[in-house]
Amino acid sequence: MPIKRSAAVILALIMMLGCLVGCGSQYSPGENSLNDSSSWVSVTSEDGKYQLQVPAKWKDLKGQLSQDATLEYGDPSKEQYLMLLPESKESLSMNFKEYTTVILHNIASNMENAVIDQTADITIQETPATLTGISGSSDQIKVQYWVYTVETQQDFLQVVTCTLQSKAEETKPLIEQVVDTLQPVSEESKQ
Repeated sequence: MPIKRSAAVILALIMMLGCLVGCGSQYSPGENSLNDSSSWVSVTSEDGKYQLQVPAKWKDLKGQLSQDATLEYGDPSKEQYLMLLPESKESLSMNFKEYTTVILHNIASNMENAVIDQTADITIQETPATLTGISGSSDQIKVQYWVYTVETQQDFLQVVTCTLQSKAEETKPLIEQVVDTLQPVSEESKQ
């Protein structure tokens, strides 16, 4: 169920960000260049259904962010995180707009002083999607989420991305570029 998954996702990301802030991680602007595609790699979700291009320096964070995510990548040294959580449309009794509303409400309800930006209707690889920013804090850590919900033929997807609020401006272009590469794995590439 999306509500349980979102709560676990929020708590895991906040705990990871808290650890990194406490450990004094350093951010170096300019790495993960948006224009240097040679430093990017293709990654595929555990279920083999979706793929993304991510900076080569991002690490596989399998099981560290959410037990329900089928793809978890990021650069902990820069507080950049992304995870993919698919939900079968058949298993849910809601439409895409309702699904998006439930996901956003659940994420915001697990934060202090949450501010939900207006949801934008977008497309990712010609697939209907939404993008919503959510900022707030937990345990005095100020975080910024960009939550994408995507409707494919079979699934609703959550692409949950996160960073510290202090890193949001420099991180957002990279996150947008990564999420723009989301696509279903073609039948040819599965063989």
